[in-house]
Amino acid sequence: MREGVDNARLKAALLAEDYDAVMHRVPVKSGDTFYVPGGMLHSFGPDTLIYEIEQTSNIQQHAMPWKMEDGSRLSAAEWEKNIDALLRELRPELRCTPQRGLELKENGLTRLICCAGPYFALERWRFTQPQRFSFHSARILSNLGEPLEVEANGVSVSLGRSESLLLPAALEEVTLRDAGELLLGYIPDLEREIIAPLRQAGYDQAAIARLGDLDGTLR
Repeated sequence: MREGVDNARLKAALLAEDYDAVMHRVPVKSGDTFYVPGGMLHSFGPDTLIYEIEQTSNIQQHAMPWKMEDGSRLSAAEWEKNIDALLRELRPELRCTPQRGLELKENGLTRLICCAGPYFALERWRFTQPQRFSFHSARILSNLGEPLEVEANGVSVSLGRSESLLLPAALEEVTLRDAGELLLGYIPDLEREIIAPLRQAGYDQAAIARLGDLDGTLR
């Protein structure tokens, strides 16, 4: 949000669909990651394709004049009610900027840590040889490249381009074959899975902090 915008001005602008009057536009490039804390007014588009990972929640507030589920138009009363609910939860001091992520390289694998916080982390993996990895919480894989094979417990599953696969924590270990590029989302152990490996790779605390909410202050 722009500085100095109070709730009355914000509500009037949202009802007029004059978003530029109260919000900043931020240029977006392919590969950018935005960590958006809860309570921050934001929108994407037009002509922007995003991959979204978020905290588990059945609550969201929005200012658009249509239903999120099917795009049908809201009544004026319901639209205004939604905006009032948004204003009650709004945190206008919040800001976010696009990040390019931090890289870790090992054994034919490049891990790009895109963002991280107490509720989720997102990584982009590029690998040139089979990757066997262990995990202790569920993982979501989304394939960005050519079809690849995911093997576990003697079973192999083909994952096509743009397809996603949920890996239950009970699996504990899988192998990815043979080369590929994918997104990997999970609830992290921040110190063990994010902070310690990045420090060991030489990244300073300021660079690591820019990934999102590493100390839980943006909750």
